[in-house]
Amino acid sequence: MQMYVPSEVFLVSGVGRHAVPIASFEHALRDAGVEPYNLVSVSSILPPDATFVEPHEGVERLSPGQVVHAVLGRDTTDEGRATAAVGVARTDEGHGYFVERSGSWRGAEGDVRDHAETDDVDGKEGDTAVGDSAETLAREMVETSDSTGEVVDSFNVEASASAEDDGKHVTVVAAAVLVPPEGITVPSS
Repeated sequence: MQMYVPSEVFLVSGVGRHAVPIASFEHALRDAGVEPYNLVSVSSILPPDATFVEPHEGVERLSPGQVVHAVLGRDTTDEGRATAAVGVARTDEGHGYFVERSGSWRGAEGDVRDHAETDDVDGKEGDTAVGDSAETLAREMVETSDSTGEVVDSFNVEASASAEDDGKHVTVVAAAVLVPPEGITVPSS
């Protein structure tokens, strides 16, 4: 595999439901529009010269079955609420940062609680503090780094959904998908 520095990034989120956890994950990837790719999770660095594009522009440069790098937040549960987010902080010079956050958790009595306060609305743009938390952490990573400039902007993509009492798992995904530069990938026709 040829190594590269991504030239473009796009943000997506999705929600999926199924009786089998891995199938609910597949449905969430479908909802996000990134199911035909082999996603490989990477860590936290936003390349200095990468530009953000709309998802439909990014997928035009990808081929089904392609190995695609992404910063991926993912959460699956069959009770309570699932939350996932990717925060982004861009700088005026040097690299920026991504931070992924996800998860519901079980308390001492086995009850499920969110890492963050949420509203009661399911969906890709749920009002959750997990997105704000990821964004705040990304800003903090820039502010405490000796190898970057000042934060020029920050934002996040998030997804949240509640499990229903139907025995199905709910999975949410939020991702920053890294697109290789021209010439590395040849879209299939």
